[in-house]
Amino acid sequence: MRLKTYFASSVEAAMLLALEQMGPEAMIVNSRKTSPENRHLGEYEVVFALASETKPAEDVAEAAGGESQSQCADNEAARRLHAEVAHLASQIESLGRAMKRADAKHSVSNFKGEQVDVAHSLSEAGFSEEFVLELFSEVPRGAGSLRFRILQVLTDRLKSGPSLGRMGQGRKVVALVGPSGVGKSAMIAKLATRFGVSARRPCQILSLDSDRIAASEPLRIIAGVLGVGFRVVEDPPFLAHALEAVRDRDLILIDTPGFARDEGEALERLGHVLAVREEIDVHLVLPATMKQRDMERAVKFYQPLNPRKLMLTRLDETEQIGTALETSVLSGIPVSYLSGGPRIPEDLEAAQSAELARRVFLPLAGGFTRRAAA
Repeated sequence: MRLKTYFASSVEAAMLLALEQMGPEAMIVNSRKTSPENRHLGEYEVVFALASETKPAEDVAEAAGGESQSQCADNEAARRLHAEVAHLASQIESLGRAMKRADAKHSVSNFKGEQVDVAHSLSEAGFSEEFVLELFSEVPRGAGSLRFRILQVLTDRLKSGPSLGRMGQGRKVVALVGPSGVGKSAMIAKLATRFGVSARRPCQILSLDSDRIAASEPLRIIAGVLGVGFRVVEDPPFLAHALEAVRDRDLILIDTPGFARDEGEALERLGHVLAVREEIDVHLVLPATMKQRDMERAVKFYQPLNPRKLMLTRLDETEQIGTALETSVLSGIPVSYLSGGPRIPEDLEAAQSAELARRVFLPLAGGFTRRAAA
């Protein structure tokens, strides 16, 4: 697999360069605005991948001889590549809209009347000015107030996926990943209670957090109180054996450690372990109180684990839910479950796009609700 980065004034311009130099098989695997120090190279930094390259005739026989040894690695790389492409599809679409808006040279300062009030509400909810302008650029003409039409646009942009486990896998195996201290253990306790104990479904908790002293003890205690199975997996490569040992459990919740910024290699190793087990449904857990830049960095940092859904915690501590929602939209990761408060499992809620959008304009009336998750 060959990766190449292009700097260009737009994503479309980068795509044209890649098409010319890498051919029609090149696929986008990442795109972002260029950092300030590289801004002179181009407005956008876009990474393309070429899954396979044509080999010279004299290399074909040698390549065929080593195929069996590298088949597993190639299959895994292909799965991860396709997952990343799908994961970034909505982000690329969003960048296209942003460029259209930039061409129009809009700014919030040009708004008048009702536009000012709605933009202020969105800003107070935690959305960036760039995202607010993007929403306004998509507002359809028609009946209804501007606020209502913006709400419709936001609802359409938001994606929710309140489910556990992968489709067609039978049992539900769920791994929670994310920084330390964001509420992964508490979320596991709520999920185990709601979807395990209360649903009378055999449940098992596996903890991969074995490096920190007594890190897994809170979950061990919770598991004992709930009467569900608990086991510490000393090293990620042993996870496959641990999963096989609990084949009789319908719900398996996997706790993972938080990683420091200099532990990228350890995170990559965990990503390899999770990738080879297709039944594992990976959810990224982030607090709704996190600043936008930190949340964007967390999403990028944990991308090697290929999280398919986003769980939000600490909703009871903020009215600025817009930061988390914007992150979900731009990353293309749907929100699965919400947590706000210490009660188990009452402070757990299934995410619904329309409800999330409604809270943007009604933060008090739409504060964290304690109804049962669907």
